Amino acid sequence: MLLHFLSLVLGVALQDNAALQTNEALHAQPLLAPTAELSTSSRAEVLVLVSDHGSGTTNFGDILNTHPCILDVGEPFGSGYMLWSTFATPAECEDKTRHPAMFDADNGKLEHADNPKMTREINDVLTRQEWNKGADKKHFEIDSRSLYEHLEYNLAEYFVRIRDLVCAHVPTDVCPAAECSIMLKMFPVYVDGDTVIDHTPSPGHAACQDARNVKAMKAWKDALHSFEQVCDMNMLIAELIAPEDSIAVMTS
Repeated sequence: MLLHFLSLVLGVALQDNAALQTNEALHAQPLLAPTAELSTSSRAEVLVLVSDHGSGTTNFGDILNTHPCILDVGEPFGSGYMLWSTFATPAECEDKTRHPAMFDADNGKLEHADNPKMTREINDVLTRQEWNKGADKKHFEIDSRSLYEHLEYNLAEYFVRIRDLVCAHVPTDVCPAAECSIMLKMFPVYVDGDTVIDHTPSPGHAACQDARNVKAMKAWKDALHSFEQVCDMNMLIAELIAPEDSIAVMTS
């Protein structure tokens, strides 16, 4: 089955000196009005919001989630739980603590074949659906181990597996599996990027942040490239203003 990704690139708050930017990577540019219309000949089964915290993605997801065939799974990773990938700490950073991550971005090796954050989000989105209310309300506790069997360093494949697992538990009289879509978010922190704005950074902090984001950029591009490889992608550039001072859109 051919799966289509709909990727919305939303306004991202980035530091001027640490914006996950390199000459060969993603480039920051002013926010753009929509530049492409959704294809009417195909349906996006995985909707990926490429953005950052504080840019309104929660409200957007709540709106989509009112449709019976679109489930807002939300944030699949978190620095306090599990990231998609991390890397060897740069020499510029004094703190050598590594965040737990599924993959080592330096070699593409699977380090953790589980993701408690993702399991929680899957169970939560199914439990709070409109069709799962009343006296027969079910609290889902799905076995998510199938998401990690023989999983390679390919974020698109992981997202497709999540879609198949979630949609398999939606009643067919509510939404047939073939018409079911999910929404997931893609933030720089998921690849251990650091876009937190510090208006008075110390020299050591700024150097560490710059070095970390240079390394995170490779994983960020790997993730976006995986979407292109696994399927046809319908692109929609959407404008969404974030509250911070520095606003940019990250595009490949």
